Amino acid sequence: MISKLGGFGVSLGGIVAALTLMSAPANAANLSWDIHSGSGGDPATCIANCNNFGNVLRYTGTGGALLDTSAYSFPNSGGVATGAAEDAYLARWSSGVGVVSTQEDTGSCGYPCVGSPEHTVSNTNWNDFVYFDLQSEMTLTQVVVTEWGDSNDSDFTVWIGNNAMDPAGKTVADLDANFTRLDELSNTGVSGNTRTVNFSDPNLKGRYMIIGAAVDIHEGYVDRFKIKSISTKTSNGGTSVPEPATLALFAAGLAGIGVMRRRSKKAQA
Repeated sequence: MISKLGGFGVSLGGIVAALTLMSAPANAANLSWDIHSGSGGDPATCIANCNNFGNVLRYTGTGGALLDTSAYSFPNSGGVATGAAEDAYLARWSSGVGVVSTQEDTGSCGYPCVGSPEHTVSNTNWNDFVYFDLQSEMTLTQVVVTEWGDSNDSDFTVWIGNNAMDPAGKTVADLDANFTRLDELSNTGVSGNTRTVNFSDPNLKGRYMIIGAAVDIHEGYVDRFKIKSISTKTSNGGTSVPEPATLALFAAGLAGIGVMRRRSKKAQA
């Protein structure tokens, strides 16, 4: 049924269609963040504990998507992560982000720092990892790392899920209990080379993600690398985002209903 309102047609069916569109899920989208400081790196702002352990860097990536990042380290014994994690310092370099643990800090920079190769994500003395808040549930599709140091190995462990938690004070067992875990192993590479790892497992999804040096040293090589970029895709079942055209149609429908009510009241008077 269509009512002519001053030359403007308002369709009840159009209003229903608008409501249906607004309740439909948003389409899947590919999002990525280049978290290095080199050419093409995404802008980053420190939002907490700047120049100190526990600092948080916020990146603005594809389409303005936000990503919050911070760093932690596990004590290490014989190449195996042991004990509870503690806050570390997330450092940004042209080849990617690295981690400085409290035990590695030289105390000579005015902020946490250490020389090469321990400024990387590594499992030499402490097991370093980077914590990502993706702001909503996403599926991991790609990680790019820069291999570093004398071993050039870049085995890493990924945890991902939707349980919000502060990793400080948590153990590997705690992370395993709260997240989906994947151990990504590689052969030794060449220092300075980038290694791209693509993922197709639909179970690697969540809002919170951790990427760290392998919690167990594999192949007898220490793992050292910097994380250069990550890529994800949103879920088809994600939060609905009304399109502008849908909002306009819905607004027009509401306006039409209002006019019809006013005219009805005048006719009754």
